[in-house]
Amino acid sequence: MEEENTEKKEKKDNLEREFIKEVGERTAIIVLATLLSGLSIGFMMGVMFAPKKGKQTRKEIIDKSKEFYQKSEKAFKDAFNKTKDITEDSKDKFIRIKDIISPKNKEQEKENKEEKPL
Repeated sequence: MEEENTEKKEKKDNLEREFIKEVGERTAIIVLATLLSGLSIGFMMGVMFAPKKGKQTRKEIIDKSKEFYQKSEKAFKDAFNKTKDITEDSKDKFIRIKDIISPKNKEQEKENKEEKPL
């Protein structure tokens, strides 16, 4: 009985560590996306205030805006897909935790019913 509790606790601890690791990965993705956005906006602001002809500056802004949009779209899709994968993994882990906990509870209920005559 004590071994079962120890094994159950170890499995739970391992799953908790994996979950914390995944949360850290999601945070890193968000920070990276924010950093890229800030760098791109800063670059565009620098181009706007650079001493160049208006036509050339507008063309550069349009080109950099398109480039920024494409990079942002790719980063968003990558972050979305990564988050989707992490969510699916988390669901699977939740089901495994539930299966670890639930069958033992059901076995205990069966034992209790067998012990108590009606």
